[in-house]
Formats: sequence, C-alpha cells, structure tokens
Amino acid sequence: GFDYIVHLVKNFDISLALRYYDEKYSSWKEKEGVLDYFRDKYDIKDVLKKSNIVVLPFKENPVHPPLSIVESLVSGRIVVVKKGNGNDEIVEDGKNGFVIETKEELVKKIEELKKMENSKFKELAEKFKKYSQKKFSWKDCVVKLNKIYGDL
Repeated sequence: GFDYIVHLVKNFDISLALRYYDEKYSSWKEKEGVLDYFRDKYDIKDVLKKSNIVVLPFKENPVHPPLSIVESLVSGRIVVVKKGNGNDEIVEDGKNGFVIETKEELVKKIEELKKMENSKFKELAEKFKKYSQKKFSWKDCVVKLNKIYGDL
C-alpha cells in the first residue's frame, strides 16, 4: 500500500508516520522530509493525537485482525482503508470509516474530508468512534463468541 501513500503525498501537504522502519523508505524520508517512524506500541497514542485522518491502505496485513485499524477507529480518527485483506470487514464504508479501491478514490475521499466544515468533520469522527467502540468492545465480543462457541 505504500504506493497509495506516495500518491497522497504528491497531491496533499500531509505528514506521514510508518509503524515500522524499513530501509527501502529511508532515502524517501531524506528527500521528502515527511516520514516519521515509531516502533514502540506506546508511540501510537502520540501519533494518533496529531492525526485527524488515518489512511491504512494495506495490501497485506502482517497481523490479523490489523490492530492499527482498530486502534485508529476507537481513538476517534476518520479511517480510510483499501478494500480487501479483511480491512473492509473491520471498516464498514460510511458507518465507521471509508473503504476505497483505487488511488484516485483515495485522493477524492481525502479532498472531500479536507473540504468539510470543522464541526461536520468532528461530528462524523464522533459518530464513527461510537460505532467502532461498540463494535469492538470486549463485552460485545464475549457475547458474540459465547453465541458461536457456547454450546461446545
């Protein structure tokens, strides 16, 4: 999904953070000056505090479910993911985030979000947060798992 991120950088003045350092992106950081890296799981909170929109265009998820998507959703950030690899099982388009398929759709969605009035943006983010917090609450997960496996 890094090609989606590069496409965004070409279209917007944005800051990026990558969860894991990869040597192949180090020269890009030096050229563009927009990437930060964080390795510690506790750094995610600081990164999310600085973010309004989180774009996670995973083509392959190293962890199932992709926890960075859930972390971003329940923190009240507007999340945009690429369709596939379970991303769209976590993010329900228009209910708790947005699902895109192409780079062009991604640019269009970010343009729409950036044009929103601040109050409407915050209202949307809060709606998505509440939906996600309910969907991913441990209490609800236990109830659902009990329905599935309770009679074993």
